[in-house]
Amino acid sequence: MERDVDYIVKDREVLIVDEFTGRVMEGRRYSDGLHQAIESKEHVEVQSENLTMATVTFQNFFNKYDKKSGMSGTAYTQRREFRETYGMDVLRIPTNRPVIREDRPDFVFKTKKEKYHAVIREVEEAHNRQQPVLLGTASIETSELLSGMLKEKGIPHQVLNAKFDKEEAEIVEKAGEAGAVTIATNMAGRGTDIKLSEKSREAGGLRVIGTERHESRRIDDQLRGRSGRQGDPGDSRFFLSLEDDLLRYNGNEKLAETLKNVKTEEGQPVQHRKMGQFVSRAQEKVELNNYGARENLLAYDMVDDAQREMVYQKRLELIESPDIHSKVLAVIRGAAERGADRQLMSAAKADGKNRSVKERRRFIKDISHKTEQAYEEMVKAAGNPARFMQVERSICLRILDAGWVRHLADMEKLREVICYQSIGMRDPVVEYRMEASRMFRDMMISVEDETAAALAGLGGSHKKPEDGSGQSEGSVKLHI
Repeated sequence: MERDVDYIVKDREVLIVDEFTGRVMEGRRYSDGLHQAIESKEHVEVQSENLTMATVTFQNFFNKYDKKSGMSGTAYTQRREFRETYGMDVLRIPTNRPVIREDRPDFVFKTKKEKYHAVIREVEEAHNRQQPVLLGTASIETSELLSGMLKEKGIPHQVLNAKFDKEEAEIVEKAGEAGAVTIATNMAGRGTDIKLSEKSREAGGLRVIGTERHESRRIDDQLRGRSGRQGDPGDSRFFLSLEDDLLRYNGNEKLAETLKNVKTEEGQPVQHRKMGQFVSRAQEKVELNNYGARENLLAYDMVDDAQREMVYQKRLELIESPDIHSKVLAVIRGAAERGADRQLMSAAKADGKNRSVKERRRFIKDISHKTEQAYEEMVKAAGNPARFMQVERSICLRILDAGWVRHLADMEKLREVICYQSIGMRDPVVEYRMEASRMFRDMMISVEDETAAALAGLGGSHKKPEDGSGQSEGSVKLHI
């Protein structure tokens, strides 16, 4: 995790930056101790770890709606994913006015240093003829580096990133004025139109300069799309380097070596017939990997979703049931039967005698009946049945919620290790489904046992004055 890339530190607080929008994600914290590790690294107050009480993927969340629709200027590139995930087609609607923006070919340099100097030259050239420039960066770190270089050149400019998100609308509103230079991270002022002055139109409209290709073509298209709106003039170009992470880690290694050896004057872009293919293949590779990761996450969450629905349905029944007492009795019976069964197994191990099926059934039924009877006596002794039902409802909900929170943490750990099943030529998703099913079954049984034990513990909390019989009427206790 890198500062000013993945997160920022503001007012001695670590704030997560959304990798796609460049905006601060208010109220969000990393889980599993990661946020605390970053706080320690940045020497700010280490806050307590968040507890995950509910989780759902965006895909499953949206799929809960019976009707879905949306509109985006960049959805068409991801039409396959919309079809496979949501069962929805992406339809293209023609623009209101023809797009006359000129999208120029990428410039690819050998080093980042050459790239940034070329970017500054391009900005300076446009600024001198009063053409407004929107300079798009992938990180706060890069935006601040370029800001420093522009200051050295004496070029006035505005910086829009997660550190200055409060001034976003005001900064973007002025980005179309003649000679204006605006540096923006991915957020690029979406939601606020960049209106061009007459002088800006005459100078060629808004020039968009991207300082690197993003992992998704959609983000590149969003940046480009800030220019040339409603028939406005404008142009765009992306400046890349062979040192960019996208090309270093995802480009074809053999071709990358060939491109590095192309003779090029310092400060000039590399000229090679396969350069366009090299960049587009690297971007496609990342997009495919990211899509695979989302697809994999969704496959796991489909298992979680089935369990989630069962737990939420159970909660709803506990909340809305007018007769919670009958549900509690069923829990008490189930816990008593499991306890009796364990007792028989323990006895069989101790004396080496196996009881007949008939004996086992009679013993389990007898224990269950006595436990239920003792509980009913306890409820009767407590008086005020309506109030007691509220207590029963509260206990059932509290223990179910606690069990579900523990289960979510266990499932998270399972996801971390299940991928290693592929080494043994097993499908991790299938293995996850089987193991998750077993864990869920154990969790629900554990919740019922804990609920029964908690209800049994109520026996001593509703005592009434002794009636002379030597026993308090409300002191009946259950032992599950």
